[in-house]
Amino acid sequence: MMRGIAQVLYNFGPGNVFDYGEYDVAMRVKDKGVKVRQFNDLPVARVTGEMRSQADRFRNADESPWNELSPADLDAYRPRKVEGRLFPLTMVCDQPECRRVDIRQNPTDYYATDSEDKNPGDCPRDGCQGRLQQVPFVVTHECGNALPPGPTDECETHDYVAPYLHKPTRDPATWRFRCDYCGDDMGPLGAFCEDCNEYVGGPTPPGGGGIYYPATLLQVAIPPVGMDRDELEREESWARVLMAAFTDDDVPLTEDNTIEDMVTRAGEQEQIENLREEGYTEDEIERYLQMQADAGRAVDHLTSEYVTEKTRGEIDPPGTEGDDETREQRAYSLIADQLFTFIRSTEGYEGDPEHDDYDPSTYPEPRKLSDVLTPEFKERYPRARKYQDKLDRINVNEVWVVDNFPLLSVLYGYYRELPDPSQVDLNAFDHPYGDEGTIPVFADRSPSEALILEVDRKALVEWLVDANVVDESVTPDADASDETYQKWLLNNVDPVAVDNPFSDVDHEPTESAYRLLHSMSHALVSTASDQCGLATDSISELILPNVPAIILYAKSTEHFALGGMSTLFETRIHPWVDHTIDFAEQCLLDPACSQDDDGAACHACLHLTTVTCEAFNEHLDRRALVGGPATPAFWNV
Repeated sequence: MMRGIAQVLYNFGPGNVFDYGEYDVAMRVKDKGVKVRQFNDLPVARVTGEMRSQADRFRNADESPWNELSPADLDAYRPRKVEGRLFPLTMVCDQPECRRVDIRQNPTDYYATDSEDKNPGDCPRDGCQGRLQQVPFVVTHECGNALPPGPTDECETHDYVAPYLHKPTRDPATWRFRCDYCGDDMGPLGAFCEDCNEYVGGPTPPGGGGIYYPATLLQVAIPPVGMDRDELEREESWARVLMAAFTDDDVPLTEDNTIEDMVTRAGEQEQIENLREEGYTEDEIERYLQMQADAGRAVDHLTSEYVTEKTRGEIDPPGTEGDDETREQRAYSLIADQLFTFIRSTEGYEGDPEHDDYDPSTYPEPRKLSDVLTPEFKERYPRARKYQDKLDRINVNEVWVVDNFPLLSVLYGYYRELPDPSQVDLNAFDHPYGDEGTIPVFADRSPSEALILEVDRKALVEWLVDANVVDESVTPDADASDETYQKWLLNNVDPVAVDNPFSDVDHEPTESAYRLLHSMSHALVSTASDQCGLATDSISELILPNVPAIILYAKSTEHFALGGMSTLFETRIHPWVDHTIDFAEQCLLDPACSQDDDGAACHACLHLTTVTCEAFNEHLDRRALVGGPATPAFWNV
């Protein structure tokens, strides 16, 4: 079968069971069945950090290899071919009056027969002319095993020699194995898990849930220019340079002052330190440097040390002060990812395009809606005159469409039986070349197309006040600058708290802000397909709660952008916003859905597939958008 890399990474990882429609059989990807080539472009430190964070959700998080994972443990490969084998090998005679069962260990075992008058695939029962067909069920266990169904009890007289499948109804839950010789009951469809030493029931068809949940990462893979991102990934200085570039007009991003320049520049830090030693305050030093800059002086003073001191005290995000160094590092890393993604995806690379390490093919190409809405454009598309009014209704300040939005997809493990990681084991893959000392991950980079929606910061903070989540006295004044609101959100939204969708969020401002943004994202994704031609399952989300912004991107499976996001951006915003508001106001399951204590969200309204949602449909509530009995409406409805 021809499949795209993205499909392989999600649906055809080692150990998965799939329907092979051409021959109407089920198959399993061999444990070493993914043929690969080396992938040398993996940001190892960043991927390892996120793997550690995700592995903490599983019940075997304190076991090897997840409890001691380091960048040196990973080997990265790009899939080029997948090999499978017939699975399960539980066969049953196709004659209703027979139903004799034949279970083998390997597909080639069926070439051998127990009788001279039998051909491969014939029913083994004497006198029966039936043919064997596959029993289309798999038994899974929370340890990660996928097992062929078979009798759970042996016949006291004939052991497991000659079972047949008794099917009193079409419901597989009623099916039983019986001994063909004496009729003794041999139990329902089940299996014995040798690793756990217990019997397992509940068979599932190959296309059903529970057979295989891939453990995946999807990251925006914008590389720094002139340096290795792994050198910066978890450093506070990297995050603080980005904070300053994001919030401070006195830290301009120009061709002579890129983000990378500030992180690596030695500059005049020695002069700054001398001024401090002489007793000058930070304000006095800043005024001096600004006067120098106004007089034509270069920006060499904007070093990581200077910017770090400039932001510390003004911006100290939740979780970055305390004794937990791992959590502090994670908080800075997550904030840095959000800000770097937002800045570079909306402004592009600010440095010299002739830089030796700058590769346009790996960099986003943004277009801002306010720049597109020229008089000529409005003349051509009269509806565009209402675009900003429509966006104001849902408190979106600005929209960008981004071509060449670079994505990194990583598959590093799998789990089975239940979608909740806390109840199951996370399993690593067997190494394709037998190296037991490292963990293989399968990865691919691909360009996509995205829409970035910047949410009104002031409106979000005011909504938190109206919802009694924060007290008005601790929020910026009504006439405060946007920069003040930027800093407030960085100081009051904890990215680590929502990093694990299966954990309770014990930081109320963060939970409420994320729930609002996440609900908004799902409503927009659910209605975008009608306007852009992409299926709902082909649009994924990325929430940047500290910005705050929502990124909706097309999941390209063949390494090309489809143009649907550009169409939506240029000509369909008007009906998209109207439809989204209508969609959020009602659900087929109302009033039950709208009155749910856990949030007005269900499969009939806000829920999306797990491959689309970044938080497994947790933290959702339509009432945050359109209002409810005890919830103010964020949107102007």
